Amino acid sequence: MFLDSAKLTGECIKNLIHELYPSIQYQFVLITSENDLANTDNGANKKMNELLNGLKNEFQSLTSYENKLVFPSVLKKFETNKQSDNTQQINIADLQQLTIGKEHRLMQMSDKLSSEIKKSKQSKKDSSIIKLTQIFKNDFAVQKSKWNQIISKL
Repeated sequence: MFLDSAKLTGECIKNLIHELYPSIQYQFVLITSENDLANTDNGANKKMNELLNGLKNEFQSLTSYENKLVFPSVLKKFETNKQSDNTQQINIADLQQLTIGKEHRLMQMSDKLSSEIKKSKQSKKDSSIIKLTQIFKNDFAVQKSKWNQIISKL
C-alpha cells in the first residue's frame, strides 16, 4: 500500500509539473503574444488584463510554492516513512490548506475572466484566453482535486 501511494503521488506530481503546468504557462505566453489588451483604453479590456495579470501572478505563486516546498516535502515524507525516521514531521495538512486557498483563488479568477470574455464581443481575439479558462475549469480543477485526495490520505 505504501509503495502504491508513493508511486501514485510521484505520478501526480510528474503530471502537474511536466504536463498541466506547462500547458497553462504556454497559454499565458500565447495570450501575451496574441493580445494587446494592455494598450487599449477599453474598460472591458483593462478589466480582462487585470484579471489575466492576477491569474498569472497567483498561478506563478502556486507553482513556485509547490515546486520549492510542497512537492519536496511530500516526497520527503515518503522517504522518512520508508526509513522509519520521524525526527522531523512535515505537516502536510498545513501545506495543503495553503495550496487549496491558492487553487480556489485561481478558479475564482478564471471564472471571472470567463464571465468577462462572455461580455466581450471579441471572442475570436480572446480564443487563447478562452482556452486558458477551459484548461483551468477542465484540467486544473480535476488534477488538483485528484492531488488533494492523494495528499489527504497521507
